[in-house]
Amino acid sequence: MPTKVGSSDFLMVGAFGFLLGFVAWLFWLLLTVSALLYVFLGYGYPNYMSGIYFQNWAYYLIFRSLLSLSLALESFGCFALKQKYGSNLAFACGILFLAISAVLTSSLIIPISNVSFLLRFIYYNPAVLLNVGLLILGVTFLLIRKSLLTPRKALWIGLIFIMISVFTLTWFPMAILYWGFELWLMFFGWLYAINSIVTGWFMIQIRNA
Repeated sequence: MPTKVGSSDFLMVGAFGFLLGFVAWLFWLLLTVSALLYVFLGYGYPNYMSGIYFQNWAYYLIFRSLLSLSLALESFGCFALKQKYGSNLAFACGILFLAISAVLTSSLIIPISNVSFLLRFIYYNPAVLLNVGLLILGVTFLLIRKSLLTPRKALWIGLIFIMISVFTLTWFPMAILYWGFELWLMFFGWLYAINSIVTGWFMIQIRNA
């Protein structure tokens, strides 16, 4: 756990992590748009994307690495919230983000086969674990909002993360199971990306307060 002095630095690291989460989604979006333009201009389908889906391992590796790194850095912000506001839920969120980052990294280099289909799906598809983490983070912001300088902003950040995770975990799990994580990036990724920018900037404001 960071000291009171260290928590300020941890908030900055966490803020960078959330901004990096936006960059990960933006990377996918730019590849998707460029692939669609490629088709529209009559050059056929490019070898790196098929619609919204990755077809090139190198690009897929970059995206997963960006997402994994962003979650690892976001955990520092959660630990700082625990230190500054005494939120055990924030600490749990930080541990979970680290665990998700480890799973994302492991899934790129360590294949698994002799496990149930559900475990294999969770291992290779980050949507479920990611949205559990977003749910906990959203609830954390709701619980500590009255201790912050701008509780209304914390309220909206928390509600948006909760909304994304609730819709994903209740309405879309089978669709994501069938169509893949890219479907989540298309339907909810933009909202996650925008809220990540807001959260990153908010953590910088908390640090400077």
